[in-house]
Amino acid sequence: MKANIRFFVALGLASTIFFSCDKKDKNNGDNNLPDNPAYIIKASDVENSTEQVKTVKGITYINNEEYFISSAEYKDKGFSLELPAPVSDSLLMRIGDDFTEASTISVSDLDARILSVDQIKGYDANGEHLGYFEYGNTDIANTIWVYADRDLSITGQELESDEDEVYNITYEVSVKKGWNILYFYSSETTDPETEITTYNEKITSTQNPAITLSWSFYGFMVERPAKTVQKSIFKLKK
Repeated sequence: MKANIRFFVALGLASTIFFSCDKKDKNNGDNNLPDNPAYIIKASDVENSTEQVKTVKGITYINNEEYFISSAEYKDKGFSLELPAPVSDSLLMRIGDDFTEASTISVSDLDARILSVDQIKGYDANGEHLGYFEYGNTDIANTIWVYADRDLSITGQELESDEDEVYNITYEVSVKKGWNILYFYSSETTDPETEITTYNEKITSTQNPAITLSWSFYGFMVERPAKTVQKSIFKLKK
C-alpha cells in the first residue's frame, strides 16, 4: 500500500462557472495580473509528443467533476497555456477546510483560498481526449500550478504508520498571491531488518536543482511510469 497525496477537497461550486479574465484588458495593459509569471504554463520539447494532439486544456476538479480552466493550441511539441487571473471566488477552496488549528501543520492563514490545475489534458481536432501532459521526473518528482488569493505559507510534517509501512509528508510551501508552482518530491526506503517501508513525500515551493524536470505526454497507448506522484497538494492517502 503506497502513500499518495490526496486530491483537493471539494471546492465551492456556483451554478455558473466563470473566471474574471478579459483578454481585451490584457491587450490594453489594464489587467491586474499578478507579478508572478507562473500564470503562463510553457512547455517545449515534449517527450512522446504526437501530432494528433491539437489542443491543450488545464483542468480542475470540483465535487468530483472536471472543469476547464483554460486552453491553448498544441504545436511544435509545445504549448503556452495562459491561466486566468484573478480567479472567481466560487472556484476557490478555503485552506482551513483541510487544516485546523489543531493540525501539526502550520498554516499562516486558515482563511486563504486556493485553486489548482489538477491535470493538463491533450485533445485531437475532434475534441477527443488523448492523454495527459506532466512536468516532472518519472517517479521522483512532479509539479502543480496553484492559485492563492493571498500570500500563504504551509510548513511542518505529518506522519502516519501501520504494521509494515510509514507515510511521511513534509510541507515547505510559501506562495504569493496569484499563480505559483509547487514541486513534489517522492522517495521510499525499506529497512532490511524490519521490512518496514517508509514513503516520503515533500511539497515545496523551491525546485531542487539536482533533479532535472521535463515535459512528457502520456497517451492512452503509452505506458505510464509505475510510480508517479499524484498531483494534489494536501494530506496523505493510503
